[in-house]
Amino acid sequence: MTLTHGFRTPLNSSLMLLESILQKIVDEAVRRTVMILIAQINLLLCLVNDMLDLRMIADGVFKFRNKKFNPLQSIQHVFSILGQHAEIQNSKLTMEVFSSLGHADVRARVLSQKSTEPVVLPQHLYGDEIRLKQVLINLIKNALHCSYNKPVQIKVCFN
Repeated sequence: MTLTHGFRTPLNSSLMLLESILQKIVDEAVRRTVMILIAQINLLLCLVNDMLDLRMIADGVFKFRNKKFNPLQSIQHVFSILGQHAEIQNSKLTMEVFSSLGHADVRARVLSQKSTEPVVLPQHLYGDEIRLKQVLINLIKNALHCSYNKPVQIKVCFN
């Protein structure tokens, strides 16, 4: 077991514990604090996964996964993690998702996981969902870092 593998177990345990605590919290201020903690643990897990990937690349054993996944759920998951991060930095993070189906563009603003507006996207893609999330997290984190206290808008287009 490597050092980075050793980090994942306590981080995942902490994440599961906080998520179970979150379900029982009624005070909104405490709830918000726990949500920020969850977002930060998710970012740490992403960093650990990046370190593991670099190690596998160096060892010549890195492989992309090719599995079926829901792209909108993946994007919303990343957005929910980094939305909390943006709030900590006094930034506003918005995301717009576009889909081109035939000649018609269907546009919907995805502002949170609670979005009720319909988004017409491919139900499933085949590829490496974890790597997609890593790329999105790294790009958005860099954008937030470089634009402290300023709004950041992310546009995702499916063709």
